[in-house]
Formats: sequence, structure tokens, C-alpha cells
Amino acid sequence: MNSIKKNFNVLVLENFVLDSNKIETNDFALSFTHQLEYDKTKINTNSFDALIIRSKTKIESEFLNHFKNLKVIISCTSGYDHIDLNLCKTADIKVFHTPDSNADSAAELTWSLLLAQIKNLPANIMNAHTLRWRQENLRSHTLADKTLGIIGLGRIGHRIAKYALAFQMKVLYYDPYVDHEQKAHLNNLNLTKTNFETLLKNSDFLTFHVPKTSETSEMLNFNNINLLKTHCRIVNTSRASVFNNQALLNFLNLNSDAKLSLDVHIKEPFTNTYEFLNHSQVQLTAHIGAHTYEAIQLSSQEAVKKIITFFSNQKNTDQIV
Repeated sequence: MNSIKKNFNVLVLENFVLDSNKIETNDFALSFTHQLEYDKTKINTNSFDALIIRSKTKIESEFLNHFKNLKVIISCTSGYDHIDLNLCKTADIKVFHTPDSNADSAAELTWSLLLAQIKNLPANIMNAHTLRWRQENLRSHTLADKTLGIIGLGRIGHRIAKYALAFQMKVLYYDPYVDHEQKAHLNNLNLTKTNFETLLKNSDFLTFHVPKTSETSEMLNFNNINLLKTHCRIVNTSRASVFNNQALLNFLNLNSDAKLSLDVHIKEPFTNTYEFLNHSQVQLTAHIGAHTYEAIQLSSQEAVKKIITFFSNQKNTDQIV
């Protein structure tokens, strides 16, 4: 006589690729409920054993109080500052994320924004569409022999370094947490490790690829921003907290050749009062670093794998709590 399999209920919020609402293993079954927008009135929140989210969902006490039987949370993101980790630890809820699945997507956006800056693409495209032929004030530059400074040489920063080398750029990087395995791999690349101040002084371009921590909070601020070259071009697709916005705004206003591209913002979505919204030296995107079909597909698949591994009582990767 067959024993009845244990069933675990999984709530999936936000964008997700779900091939089936039911997955069965030899030992248990998973039942999935998907909501693009969280609505607790349409579900029994206490029935869920697992939760899959993205960065729009904030895991705070008010939210978590509705889930009395939750055992695990999977965030389909590389960052996890949208989750109160201490709260989850106290509630004995395990937390995992999917950092590898978004890396290509975020790196490609970073490089796209950098190219758009140096080629003045937004203005040149707009001019062509409004029948304004090639403008002398929009003459662009090449990347070869320019210096790129990379802050954070992890999954995304490492990809950026490879892109830069392919464009014949010189690459500096600052990352105090590069481990021995990464160092061995980096020895095969022509990169120069340096301190943060030296990197700021010598970079024509800066890209940021760091998590939100106390160490990375306002890394670029009133005390060090004037170390930058007056034509420095900055791209941030990591976390908005790495800048002091007022210091950055002052720097742009004083240096007309400087440029800034932001995919991440202190307040999301931002409003018409955003200080960078109408600035002529700034490009903004709406936190689209992981918003590709491939990244959503990969992170969805990885999240399901982690759920299965968790309920199989096997060792999982990318655990945060």
C-alpha cells in the first residue's frame, strides 16, 4: 500500500516562470500558487510552507506575521536588502537567493549604459528621429586606452572586467574581499588591484557592483568625490546607497563633461521630485538590471531547485540565513 506523500505549499510572488503548478518527487509534492501582486485576501497565508519572491516584496514584520508556518524564503535576486534577515533568523525561516542567475543580465545593462554615455546615444537617437543631422556638440569618444575603475569584483564586476579588456581598456579594481580562488583566476587577466582613493583618481569610468552594507553606504561622498577626474563617467547598477546624492549632484553641476547612469534609486519608483530626473548629464533606467527573459527564467528554475533541495533535507547553496 502506497503511503500518502507530504505536500508543501509554495507561494510565488512577482514575475516568475512556472511550468507547472504541481511538482512531485519520490518523497513529497510541491503545490504552487502564483500572484503577480500580493493579495492576502485571496489566499490562506498560513497554509504556505515556502515563499519565492523578488526585490519588490519587502520581508518585514507586518508581512511575515501573516505566514505562521513558513519554513523557507527564496529570493530570485542577487541582493537581499529587501529582507529583514534578523527577523527571519528569529522566526527560524531559512533564506536563500539566486545570485548567479542575474549576473549576465546586470553586467550587460551596465555595459550598455557605459556605451550609451560615451557615444551620447540617447541624444543622438533623438536627434535622428527629429531630423536633426549629426551635431558637433554630440561628437563621441572611443573606449580603447581609457581606464575603467571597478568597485566590487564579484560575479558582475568580473564580467565587466572581461568586457573592458575586450574593448582594449585599462582596468583597475577595488575589492578587499577577493578570495584566493578568485585571485588565481584574476592572475590570467590584465587587471590592477588598487585602493579606493587611487582608483577614484585614475579612472575615466567607474562602475559599482557591491551589496548594501554599512561599509558600502555612501562610499562616494563629499570627502572623496573631488578625487574624480572632471570628465569621469559613472554607472551604478548595484545599490543606490553607495552614493551621497547631494555630493554627486554637486560634482555633476561643477563638471559639465562628467556623466552618470543609474539603474538603482533611493526611492523606487521615483517621482517627479527626483533630483536626477531632468539632469542633462544623467541617464536613468527603472531598475531593469535583472529584467530580462533569460534572467527571470534562470532565477525561476534555480528557485524551484532550491525549494526541492530544501524539502529533501539536502545541502543547499547560496544560503543567507
